[in-house]
Amino acid sequence: MNLFQLEIQTPLQSVFSGEVAKVHMRSDGGDMELMAKHADLTTSISFSPLVVQHGELTEIFILRNAIACFDNRANKLTILALYAQLDKQVDVSGSQDILLQIKDMLKNPEKLNQYQIKYLENQKIALEKQLS
Repeated sequence: MNLFQLEIQTPLQSVFSGEVAKVHMRSDGGDMELMAKHADLTTSISFSPLVVQHGELTEIFILRNAIACFDNRANKLTILALYAQLDKQVDVSGSQDILLQIKDMLKNPEKLNQYQIKYLENQKIALEKQLS
């Protein structure tokens, strides 16, 4: 079976590093499945479950605000995300608390600049999708 290297990084930690057979994700451009020697690709991800097949395992990670880059020469997919976690480790109550904080912040847009408003709106949408 053809394998490729997958790296998932957040600003705080390396979430996953290893060889995988297949990855399925939803980029901002649509659903896609990547396998070894995929064409060079760079795409953005607002929110997506990331289904990773490696060995006999299939794991699902939850991604928010990410960039995915596949390098054909290196046969490597690198995902840089503000948030990435195994779905079975997602803390629902913590996510709900964050969603409430974001909604409260958006009630006072005059205290925020346009970048902050856009960022918080995107986080709100991603969290609502994650919790549904």
